[in-house]
Amino acid sequence: MDLAILSILSPPLSMYVNYTYTPSVEIKNLGNDVSPSKTIKVIGISGYDTVYSDISEIPPLNPLQSIVINFPSTFVPTSPGTYIFTFAIDTVGDINTSNNTKTAYCGCDFPLETYEKEIPQKGKVTVFDIYGRKVFEGEMAEFNLKRGIYFILTAGKVYKVIRR
Repeated sequence: MDLAILSILSPPLSMYVNYTYTPSVEIKNLGNDVSPSKTIKVIGISGYDTVYSDISEIPPLNPLQSIVINFPSTFVPTSPGTYIFTFAIDTVGDINTSNNTKTAYCGCDFPLETYEKEIPQKGKVTVFDIYGRKVFEGEMAEFNLKRGIYFILTAGKVYKVIRR
């Protein structure tokens, strides 16, 4: 038995803030024997924080049979930046463990189609700088826009603001 992760189907390499993704992978039994049931886990990291963790079962696979595994929990990125997802199959009894792990480096940004021209004057907001770092969270009236480029998230909208 030689289970291998052929490809990471989701999350994609380019994601958007507040969009929902269902992590999934394609797995194949490259060996000559039927594989027993196995587990596969996934961990998603942003910076030093674990932002996603899940486990799923791989059913027995015949030689050269492949399957798509969709993890039960969805993932919603809440800020721009890089998210690292590592998928790993249980290696007990596997004759080639070098193909049991696969990692995706996913970039996340704001969806461009939601940029607005007028910024909110009140209400709860989260503000990010051009590098995706959170610089403020709270009432808009309490935030002072200085020079720079900001992305302001409100309920359902993203505002891009340039202050010179």
